[in-house]
Amino acid sequence: MSLRTVLLGLMLTLIALFAALNWPAIVAPTQINLLVAEAEAPLGLVLLAFLAVEAVAFLTYIAVMQAQRLSDARRLMHEARAQRDLAEKAEASRYTELRRWLEQELSTLRQDLSTVSGEVVAQTRRLDEGLRQAINDNGNGLAAALGEIEDKLDRQAQANPSAIVSTTSSP
Repeated sequence: MSLRTVLLGLMLTLIALFAALNWPAIVAPTQINLLVAEAEAPLGLVLLAFLAVEAVAFLTYIAVMQAQRLSDARRLMHEARAQRDLAEKAEASRYTELRRWLEQELSTLRQDLSTVSGEVVAQTRRLDEGLRQAINDNGNGLAAALGEIEDKLDRQAQANPSAIVSTTSSP
């Protein structure tokens, strides 16, 4: 129970107790002025009736305010739900757009990688062919140089046969 409810109940109990204890004075008839006429009526009962009417009006006002507050809360919850749904749809749209962009970028990267890979393979082949050619040229150059050395040795051997034997037999 809230503090307001307890206080309201306590106030109503005190008013009822006061009215019960002073009931003879409340219902005692007196002369009252009604602005346009005078009448004889129990003043306490008239005041108690005004208090009851005021309490009913106050409780009605509170009920209307509470209903309005609940209505506003429902409306705000509905708007918040709509905004959340809109945000989720926007987020899903962004994810879809991001996925599409990433797929496009990956496709572009694959194409670039394929192109670069082809270029690297072609360049590697050219370098390989160039290296093979250089090795072949070096091999031919060495073979030519060895052939010249053999020719010189053969010519020297024919010119001086004893010099070759002595170089061959020495340890």
